Order: sequence, then C-alpha cells, then structure tokens
Amino acid sequence: MYVMICWWMMYDFAMNPTIQETYLMSYHNGHDSIHNMVYKTDKTSVVNIRMDRNAFTRLCDKREQSGGLKNRKNMLVDEQVALFLHVLAQNEKNRIIVERFKRSCETIKFYKKLVPIPDDETGERWRWFKGCIGALDGTCIKVKVLASKRKPYRTRKGEICTNVLGECSRDLRFIYVLAEWEVSALDIRVLRDAISRQHGLKIPHESIVGTYYICYVGYKNGDGFLTPYRGQRYHLNDWSRPLTNAKELYNIRHSSTRSVIERCFGLIKSRWAILRDNA
Repeated sequence: MYVMICWWMMYDFAMNPTIQETYLMSYHNGHDSIHNMVYKTDKTSVVNIRMDRNAFTRLCDKREQSGGLKNRKNMLVDEQVALFLHVLAQNEKNRIIVERFKRSCETIKFYKKLVPIPDDETGERWRWFKGCIGALDGTCIKVKVLASKRKPYRTRKGEICTNVLGECSRDLRFIYVLAEWEVSALDIRVLRDAISRQHGLKIPHESIVGTYYICYVGYKNGDGFLTPYRGQRYHLNDWSRPLTNAKELYNIRHSSTRSVIERCFGLIKSRWAILRDNA
C-alpha cells in the first residue's frame, strides 16, 4: 500500500481538567449522540459525516485494524472517527464540538495503491499517457497562523493559506498529500521536500519501471515527472483558436489529463467544509 492523506490533529480540548469536569458525558449518552448522527439512517449519516453507514463502518474497521486506533475509556473507535469526520464536513470549531458532543477528535489516514495506465488503454483522455500513475499539482488551503508568521502565508488576495501538494489517481483518489509549506514557497521546492522525506512521495521509476506523474510546468520535467511544453498554449480555456503544431496538440492532451487533480481538489473541498474556509 502507498500512503497517504494525513489530516491535521485537532487540539484536544477534553484534556483540559476544567472542560472535563464541566462537560464530560457518560459513555452511554455519548454513544447515543453518535447513533443519532450516523447510525439512524444513511441520509443523516451523509449529511453529518459525508458518507453512508456502510462506508463509515468499513473506515472504522480499517482504522482499528491497520491504523492503530483503539477504544478509549469513555469513547469507542466509531465515536472518535465520527466526530472527527463531522468537524471536517461541517467546519465546526473545536469549542463547538466540545460543547455539543463533550468529546475530542482523531487523525484520519487513507491508503491507495499505485496502478499505471496500461498499454491497451482505450480511454480518450488517458490512452496518450501509458505508464502514468497519477496527476500532481498544488492548491491553496486557508489556515490560521500566528500574526508574527503570516507574511509568507499571505496570498496576492490577502488570504492566509498553506501550499498543499497533492497527487491523485485517474479515479479521483488521493495517493499522496503534503500540507505544511507556506503559500510563497515555489512548487518545485515543495516537491523536493516531499521526495526527500522518509515516508514521502516516491519517485515512480524507483519502484515501477517506466511510470511517471503528470504534472504542471511549475514542477521539473525528468525521470518520473512529465510536464507540458513551455511557451505554448496550455490551459483549456486558451483554446479558442485551432491547433497550429504538434507541441500544442501535446499540451492540450496533457492539460485535459492533468485536470483530474484539479477535479480531485475541487471535489474534496466541496465535500469537506473545513478545507473551503478555515478563517
């Protein structure tokens, strides 16, 4: 298995003795809240945590079996996962979660295996890129930063954001995410950091011969990474005029295929409110 999406650990308000004394619910009452939120119907489950009951149960099993998540004295695994997903889905603040559920939240991880585009691929978008294992790009996510450290995180629009590197498969599933760099960092610098980490982004040719990531021009073009031609039309909204040469033909096919990572970012932001606005 190839790692990962790792969400930020939420600050554990419940460890505060004052909050524990004031708000701590009994085990039974706490689990009743999760029953009404998740287990009552698939409709309420999707509204509250963005997945149905079957998907939620399978996620809890995976987190318990391979993720090391365990039952606590006052909180079972399913409650830990449900509350954390609710925070992500609704962009609830920690103090609201503590007040509403008298609980705290846990980190979630996902896993996806690398599968290259086969030689016999017939899909119009992917058949030009045999051996491609995914698309790679960056996006901006709003974050909270201490006032003294905000300058490198400030965008041209004045928003405070982090530069998130993401890589996804053709079926819109994330394979790798790195979310630590300030927005002012160059894309290539973020990529180099991701590659250098012990459990970071794996360069494809080291594990699967002849495979590569398809990525934007801001990244490097070389072994394991395929970028478009520079100085040629690229973005899909630039193609108001007919193609004029082979490089433009390549670029429009590259842009159409690489757009899968933009769709992936768009879908996850639309599903998880906390990624759209963390102001």
